Amino acid sequence: MEMSGLVKALGAQPGVEVAVIGVHDEYVEADRRRWDGCSLTTVPVSRFSPPKLDYASNMLSCLRAQNPDVVHCHGLWSYHAWATVRWADQARRPFLVSPHGMLDPTDLAKSRFVKFVAKQLYINRLLHGARCISCLSESEAESARAFGLRNPICLVSIGVDLGPSTDADPPWGDAVPSGAKVLLYLGRLNRKKGVHLLLDGWARALRAGPPCEGWHLVIAGWDQQGCEAQLRAQANALGIGGTVCFAGPQFGQAKVAAFSHASAFALPSTSEGLPSVVLEAWASGLPVLMTPQCNIPEGFAAAAALRVETRADDIARALRELCSMTDGERREMGAKGHRLVREQFTWPKAAEKMRSVYEWLLGGGAPPPCVRMD
Repeated sequence: MEMSGLVKALGAQPGVEVAVIGVHDEYVEADRRRWDGCSLTTVPVSRFSPPKLDYASNMLSCLRAQNPDVVHCHGLWSYHAWATVRWADQARRPFLVSPHGMLDPTDLAKSRFVKFVAKQLYINRLLHGARCISCLSESEAESARAFGLRNPICLVSIGVDLGPSTDADPPWGDAVPSGAKVLLYLGRLNRKKGVHLLLDGWARALRAGPPCEGWHLVIAGWDQQGCEAQLRAQANALGIGGTVCFAGPQFGQAKVAAFSHASAFALPSTSEGLPSVVLEAWASGLPVLMTPQCNIPEGFAAAAALRVETRADDIARALRELCSMTDGERREMGAKGHRLVREQFTWPKAAEKMRSVYEWLLGGGAPPPCVRMD
């Protein structure tokens, strides 16, 4: 999960110094500009590292060299988690952990044997030894408790930048007719995200006739395990290939352009921590169609999103409702989402909460309001 926004917002506060340590991979140079102004150290992964472990033998020595007052470990199952445990044993200083959805039952069910071994070796020590577990949502906090963790939990959501704009053309080019309304999906292409359900629902909505005629579905994202080929074949088999555009992964200004030229956004995911892409859609003023599994109930409460279940027939119903709205009604829904992001989901607001947690871990006293002890 992209954390440069939080790091920059924390570093902008007086008296706070933030240093980031991560692994050096093929994406580092392309991502480095996102970390401009941040203290960033990347450690090479050993060529003998098992897949996904990211064994970087110099990470512990980098932690020692930074000599931090507190360490915030983001994510589980990789070598950086073991390095955090070893650092805490030696430095006798506090650390906290952000699972980022990795304690969700769906995630825990994958690679069970490997995760069982990791738990015995270091993950149990990491999780039970953390002074605090940082959760993005109520659902993630429930997963932490279900895992057996009794540590204090702080609820600090991610943030986004408010409505960046661009004059760039839409990334789908001539694949979508000029003037057509666009329903955008943006994210990884795998079944967990429910894109196959979205295609099924889209086909059902179109077969029912108006009001979805004249709309196009743009699927933007990076392929995982051959899912894109399966989705393309599904769209053709459903007879909707002419209304579906696969735009590929979108980053930077291309991503901003995708949001700027879309009419609405959809994420029918079956499991999420807290998807930043929904917040980015709202920050761009788009109405959203999403499932409860996206774990942003504030969007439904604010009437900024249409609620759908992970069923094609329900997605079709919501699509027809969305397309039936006037342009003004969709703009109003998007404006409510923009207001929600401005009030609750910006990086400075997340950084303010996170700083209060760090200060509490270091100085003691009463926990801040975002921390629950039960």
